[in-house]
Amino acid sequence: MFKKYWPLIFVVAAPYLCFFMAVDMNGSFIIFGLLLLYLVRLAALAVGGLTALSCLMKERSAREVLAVNLTVKLLQIPAYLLIFVCGAVNLLFILTAYVALSMFVTDLFTVATTGLIGAAGVIRAKNEGFIDGLTAVILGVLQFIFVADIVAAIIALVKAK
Repeated sequence: MFKKYWPLIFVVAAPYLCFFMAVDMNGSFIIFGLLLLYLVRLAALAVGGLTALSCLMKERSAREVLAVNLTVKLLQIPAYLLIFVCGAVNLLFILTAYVALSMFVTDLFTVATTGLIGAAGVIRAKNEGFIDGLTAVILGVLQFIFVADIVAAIIALVKAK
């Protein structure tokens, strides 16, 4: 099932790449790394959008998309923890506050991307009759809220099974 979702590696890799960029801020590959980070962010958004669109166009089932969405979100948890620690350390130094801001933007970008996939899965689950309208609205909105997105993804997947 997961073979056709290999492009989602960009979605999983974006926060990890952001962390490695923050750790290597004084490295000699900073310009290349930032360019790569922005390209990965754009690729992740495109892949997430296309995955959500294919779900809404009924090319993929709700269960399948919700399972993949939960997997992607769970794979990103270690990166979020690393980014949080690194961002907290960077906030201590005024000159590296922009690094913390960049990490925050990457986190928002990633949550938005996985939120698109999750919301599409929730809409599809509603259309397939697994969940009702109010639950779909609540779970769909929660897909875009940090930490609550994991809980919403688990609930949506359980309801779709």
